[in-house]
Amino acid sequence: MKGRKNSYRLELTDAPPVPGSRKPQVAVGPGSYDDALANWKTPEDIMRWVRDEFQYDLERALDLAEDSPVRADMEIYAPRETFDARSGVCVDLCRFAVETLRVIDPAMLVNYLMIEFEPVRIADRTLRRHWLAVYEHPQGLVAFADTKYPGELSEPNPSLAWLVANYEVRRRRRVLGFELRTTFLKELKKTRMTQVSRERKTHGR
Repeated sequence: MKGRKNSYRLELTDAPPVPGSRKPQVAVGPGSYDDALANWKTPEDIMRWVRDEFQYDLERALDLAEDSPVRADMEIYAPRETFDARSGVCVDLCRFAVETLRVIDPAMLVNYLMIEFEPVRIADRTLRRHWLAVYEHPQGLVAFADTKYPGELSEPNPSLAWLVANYEVRRRRRVLGFELRTTFLKELKKTRMTQVSRERKTHGR
């Protein structure tokens, strides 16, 4: 497993573009997930924790790849597991942010954004899907909980297609499809791709 870390192009993964050293194992934020739920009020509170505490786990990302022989044995972390581990992959962080925000601010509408990139091969694994959290702001849609840019919240976007188009440019990876979901659980691919094709045609993409 250790040798795989030298065989990927970092910019094609969902890891931060300039990774730092491993973050210290002494937490500087809330001492427990229950403390976090009791004290956090906004998406910004969640993102401060992500910026200071969360570490992207590339090895786990490769194990969760669609053609990984161990994928069937893997599960997406529950929010409390992500908090305790202070590490994970994009869907772990996205679930953490969505479910946490739904608890601390039930009135806020927040969902999962699944983006399907043109697939790349990293360390003999195929990577194509990326997950972000998106909430409705009075001025538009805001993306956050992104392992690629930890701790960031996007500017409000006038539409989902606009948000994804900007993200495609920033990531320098071609987007093949996307869908806003209420859950990270698997849904019918045919339905999703039909929706994406229709939205792309409408926006001239």
